[in-house]
Amino acid sequence: MSWFVYSLISVLFFTANNLFLRLLAVKSENPRTSSMVFNLWGALFGFLLFLIDTNFSFSFPAISLTGWFYILLVVLFYGLYERSHFYVRKEVDASTATILFRLAPVIAFFGAIYLYSEQLTLLKVLGALLIVGANILVVYKKGSVSFDKNFVLAFACSLFLGLGWLLDKRASSFTTSEFYTALIWFLPIIFIFLPFISLKDIKREFKLGSWKSPLTAFFNVYGYYLYIKALSLGEASKVTVVVSTSSSLTILAGIVILHEKSHWRLKILAGILAFVGVLLLK
Repeated sequence: MSWFVYSLISVLFFTANNLFLRLLAVKSENPRTSSMVFNLWGALFGFLLFLIDTNFSFSFPAISLTGWFYILLVVLFYGLYERSHFYVRKEVDASTATILFRLAPVIAFFGAIYLYSEQLTLLKVLGALLIVGANILVVYKKGSVSFDKNFVLAFACSLFLGLGWLLDKRASSFTTSEFYTALIWFLPIIFIFLPFISLKDIKREFKLGSWKSPLTAFFNVYGYYLYIKALSLGEASKVTVVVSTSSSLTILAGIVILHEKSHWRLKILAGILAFVGVLLLK
C-alpha cells in the first residue's frame, strides 16, 4: 500500500482512540496510573505485533548506537507525553483537548522541513497559522484568553508529542516498523511509573478500565504502527499532516457522539480552521 493509504487507515484508528481515551480519562481515579495501565496494554499489543512479524521467534534486530540514541530520545518525549496527557483528557473535554493538541503536527511539520530538508511553501505557512489560530480560539471565553494550568499542560503535551513525531521517521529507520512500535510502547512505561505506583492502584485502574482500556490501546498501537509504515514510504511533513486530520474528526465526533455541547460553535469554527490548516500544510 502507499503512504497515503496507510495514513488514512491510521486516521480511523486514531479517531477511535481519541474518543475512547476521553471516556477512560473521565472515569479514572488516578490519571498517571490510568496511563500506566493503558501503556501496559499497549506494550502487550506492540509485542504481539513484533512476534507475528518474526513468526513468534525472539531474534531481536541489531540496532546501532546512533539508532539507540534517536530511539531513546523519542522514548523520552513520548514518556513525558504519556505521563501527563491523561490529566489533560480528564480535565478538558475531548473536542477542546484535540484542538489544543493541534500544535503537535505544526511542531512536527516545521521540524521535518528543517531536519529532513523537505519543501516549505507559503500555503504551508498559512496552514500553520490557521492551526495556531484555532488553538487560541478554543480557549477564548468571555472576552479573554483562558491560559490556565490545563492549557499550559496541554501545550506541554503538544510539545512532547510534536517532538516525538518529528523524530519518529529518523528513529524508526534503524529497525523494522514492528520492533520499533514495540519499543516505543514498552520503554516509556519507565517514565510513567517513576517514582512509584502501587500495585493496588494499578489493579484498581485495570478494573475501572474494563474492556475499554485494552480496546483503546489496540486502536492506538495499530494506528501508530500504520503511521510508522506510512513514514517509511512518504515524507514526514505529508504523513504527519494527513494523520493529524484524525483530530478534526474527533472534534465533530465529540460533539455528536459524546454530546459535548459547551461552546460548540467555537469548537466547530476552530475545527474548520484546523482542518483547512491541515489541508494547506499538505
